[in-house]
Amino acid sequence: FRQAVASIKASPQPRALAEEEKADFRKQKELKAKGTIPKISAPSVDIADLKIRVSLLLGRSVLSQVIADLANDPTVGAWVQQGLSLHKGERETDTCRFCGNDFSAHRRAALEAHFNDAFASFQDEAGQEIKEINRLHESFETVAVVFPDTSRFYENLAEEAEKAISTAKEVVHEVIRVLDSLTAILKKKKANPFESVSLEAGEPNLESPGQSISAAIDAVNEIIDKHESITGNLTTEIRNAYRALEQGYVLEAVPRFDELEELAADAETTLGQVKDKPSEIKANIASLEREIREHRRPAEELNRELRAYLGRDELKFDIKETGYALSRSGQPASDLSEGERTAIAFLYFLKTLEDKDFDVSKGVVLIDDPVSSLDANALFSAFGYMKVRTKDCHQLFILTHNFSFFRQVKNWFNHMKGQGKKKLEQRPARFYSLHTTLTDGFRNAAITRIDPLLDEYESEYHFLFRKVYEVANDTTPETELSQFYGMPNIARRLIETFLAYRFPDSSGDLIKRFDRVEFDAAKKTRILRLLNTYSHSGGITEPEHDPSVLAETRDVMKAILELIQSVDDKHYSGMVNLLTPAGEDSL
Repeated sequence: FRQAVASIKASPQPRALAEEEKADFRKQKELKAKGTIPKISAPSVDIADLKIRVSLLLGRSVLSQVIADLANDPTVGAWVQQGLSLHKGERETDTCRFCGNDFSAHRRAALEAHFNDAFASFQDEAGQEIKEINRLHESFETVAVVFPDTSRFYENLAEEAEKAISTAKEVVHEVIRVLDSLTAILKKKKANPFESVSLEAGEPNLESPGQSISAAIDAVNEIIDKHESITGNLTTEIRNAYRALEQGYVLEAVPRFDELEELAADAETTLGQVKDKPSEIKANIASLEREIREHRRPAEELNRELRAYLGRDELKFDIKETGYALSRSGQPASDLSEGERTAIAFLYFLKTLEDKDFDVSKGVVLIDDPVSSLDANALFSAFGYMKVRTKDCHQLFILTHNFSFFRQVKNWFNHMKGQGKKKLEQRPARFYSLHTTLTDGFRNAAITRIDPLLDEYESEYHFLFRKVYEVANDTTPETELSQFYGMPNIARRLIETFLAYRFPDSSGDLIKRFDRVEFDAAKKTRILRLLNTYSHSGGITEPEHDPSVLAETRDVMKAILELIQSVDDKHYSGMVNLLTPAGEDSL
């Protein structure tokens, strides 16, 4: 637009378009290609010359021995003339073929004198002229119906075509009317050629058309030429219409453009004077927003989340000065529990991740044991809130001593896309343990890969079952008894856990639960002997406890598995399926 304005100003200013011109150009730019329209061919005729020829024929008279009755009644005369021809030549007869009376020679001579050669010659000449006029009449009748319909023209030519075609049709019909009048006069003259008749110029039916037929047809053909030209140059015509309209509209907009240019220049000047103020205002806004976010977070939002987190609504935040007052059941809260303090601090921390000055998608977040002193319900709430608020972190570190919380996090991480990749460095989540040692009185820490016990098992029971299963199925030679020293404790813990779930209504005594198990008595005794001798002893082993009993560890482990299988075969099979690789035989 600016370039168009500059172009208009750089050259002599063009003429503004009239509304009619705009309308024509609008129509022209919407043009679609239409079919070809053939030109009109008009018969060649000179009406004035035709009138002269007819006038000359009308002015002639035939000299003959006129029979008054026939001359005065042209119809009868024509009938008699035709009858006379039927009594000549091959049909010659002396009897009247009509009345049957004698056709006398005297009557024949009188009739032939009336219808002499001059009469016949005139009639032939008049007949030829009538035939020519009839031919012209038919030609003009044909022209009258071949004019194209105006809908076939382009819209911008339709009105002009309608006028030209209407005028041409009027001229054609006027010519047809004149031809009809001349034909009627000649027919009368032919029937009675004995009297001279004048062609009066004042006769209305003989007035010539006001416009020549060729001029009227040429006017229509000129519009047809325009139509064909548009079809042949349609793209150029449309482009020209667009350019003409564009220039016209730009020309109209130049005064307003100049006005706005001046206003814009003034605005630029004003802007230069105040351009530093927005940054100052933005800084103040940022400061206020930061203060609101950090010290006056919406109390209702915090109350709603605290209520969902703790599962009760007795604790409530109330806005007070630049911070909050915490109430319990409407009274100032004091002596918050460790779990309540942990919950409030953790919720507040998770809210800070939404601060404008922290982009969580680019940030690193570290959360250190957020479930300290929380009960089971609060633990799951803490995990849920943490998962939602940190799922889009660029990098997330979670430290915990709580196995239940660790298991929740582990399940979350293990279901991440790509976590199943074989190469550790390609996984999105990794698990590590932090081990501390004392060296020369100094406490040291080291980060190592997580213990397989924590990584592979969902519970302690899974781990204990696997340890017993591995020893029971171990076929390597025994080198020393010390390798089995920890197994009695592991086996006792496994049996106690299994029987506690199997017989929940028995007391905590292992012996009483054992008594309820229907199993080989000898094997039960052997199992109890190993477990009571080498598991959680309260003092130094008595001399009668033979260390060689440890040599029976593998067989006792097998007996324990057999006992579990006999009590709950489905449970046993399920555990073995979890622990046994595909294709490996179970015990």
